[in-house]
Amino acid sequence: MGSPMGCRGLYTSTGQVERGGPTMSDTSALEAQLAFVEEAMRSLDNALAAQQQHIFKLEQQVDRLRQQLNEQGARLDAVAEPGNDPAPPHY
Repeated sequence: MGSPMGCRGLYTSTGQVERGGPTMSDTSALEAQLAFVEEAMRSLDNALAAQQQHIFKLEQQVDRLRQQLNEQGARLDAVAEPGNDPAPPHY
């Protein structure tokens, strides 16, 4: 398939047509960009894994706190049952 207007080559960021195939410097630049992207992906993957572990630990703490709160609420309900307290003297 031909390029627009019959031109063959690569279009640059300025819209100019670059004749011929990619040069060695083009290939080297792409390899450098690929290496950078791969390293960034590894770094982000490690950060995501660490965040997931942290979230898991926080969820466990929230579950323990919720359980403790429910237990304390049940104890308070048992202590404060209506009818256990004598009526105030003015009744």
